[in-house]
Order: sequence, then C-alpha cells, then structure tokens
Amino acid sequence: MSRRVIQELRRLLGTEAVRDAPAQVLSYSYDGTFQQRVPLVATMPRSTEDVAAVLRLASEEGVPVVARGAATGLAGGSVPPAGAIVLNLSRMRRLVEIDPADGVVVVEPGVVTADLHAAVEAHGLFYPPDPASLRQCTIGGTSPATPGGRAASSTG
Repeated sequence: MSRRVIQELRRLLGTEAVRDAPAQVLSYSYDGTFQQRVPLVATMPRSTEDVAAVLRLASEEGVPVVARGAATGLAGGSVPPAGAIVLNLSRMRRLVEIDPADGVVVVEPGVVTADLHAAVEAHGLFYPPDPASLRQCTIGGTSPATPGGRAASSTG
C-alpha cells in the first residue's frame, strides 16, 4: 500500500514535490522537541488544490497527515505519526490580500511571520503574535486566524 500511495502522490504533485528517501523523510521526523517519528513520505504542495488532492488520497487510503511549516515548534505539533504523510506547507508563501479598511489579511500558511509583520505594518496594521522564532516560523503555526485564514488587528 505505501508504495502505491507514494506513486499516486508523485502523479498528483510531480516527482519534485514528493520526498520518500530515508535521508529525506528523516528530516521531517522531528521539530524543536525531543520527539521523533519517521513519516512515510513528505510532500511539498504549492496550492490549495494540491493540499486537497493529498488529503483526498490520504482519506481514501487511511493514512494520517500532519501539516508542517518551518518546524520551529516546541510542542511536537509537527512530529508526524510513524507512517504518515507530511504536508510541508512552506512553499505556499503568497500574501494574498491586505485590507486595511477591514483590518484583515489573507495569506497562505508558508508566509514567514516576520514578512507578514512588515507587510501589514506598511498598511498601518499590526499582527500581534511575536514568537522568538519570528524570522523563521511560518504563519500556519502561529496564526490566531478565524476560519478562512483571516487575522489582523489595527494599531490604534
């Protein structure tokens, strides 16, 4: 089954977006904690459609999925169950929209938090989370976003 899942992922995402060699998946087996579990495969989707395709396949095959950004977390949230599919969302870096009037920003999960800070500040907004890993962590793991991925606040 695992070989079939990996082949289907390559068909869906392209060979360059699927990592399954032992040395490659090892780097997706841990975060800033001491936990470690080796996934089946790591994928690097570039779009919402890619993410949906991976999740559809995982659901059909009964394979667990763990989303991952920069893996700067200290709580084990990006450590996958053994044999899981990792969704490395760091390639999804688009800042989609900044709406200063409504105080809303829409971004993809791979946007680096410091980049978001700078972008919204240029519009008179402030993004409140300020983790120590600001220059490395991605927004997907820090966002107090509402459903739909929208979050921001005004400075005033």
